[in-house]
Amino acid sequence: MALRAKVPIIPIVSVGAHESYVILNRGEELAEKLGLKEKFRLHGLPITFRSIFFLWCVATGVFTFFPLLLAPAAFMAIFVPMPAKMTFRILPAIDISTMVDPSLNEEANLQKIYDFILDQMQTVHDEEYSKRKWPVIG
Repeated sequence: MALRAKVPIIPIVSVGAHESYVILNRGEELAEKLGLKEKFRLHGLPITFRSIFFLWCVATGVFTFFPLLLAPAAFMAIFVPMPAKMTFRILPAIDISTMVDPSLNEEANLQKIYDFILDQMQTVHDEEYSKRKWPVIG
């Protein structure tokens, strides 16, 4: 799209955002068995520590009352991301129209441009991640 419009691509790299929501399992099988795929077009129902804690509160609340008091807070906690240090870097604009090689077909040109941009972003990602000392708190 950027190549056809002859506009530059501005890559943005983020480090740390993935630490704000830890997913144990994507829950694709669970979504399919519950029929969520057909009804709501949900291809997964992520399983996290918080969702397990909510289910524990409900399950043990049947036998003792106290976990049921925690269940509403546990349910809301499923949707709130954990605090995490995030770093974003905006890279210089890349004029991809100058990267087109007329001797290559469109697919080869797009692959060349994709590989170049991906390599630049991965290099910056690795630099930023190497600066971090601890997960979550940076």
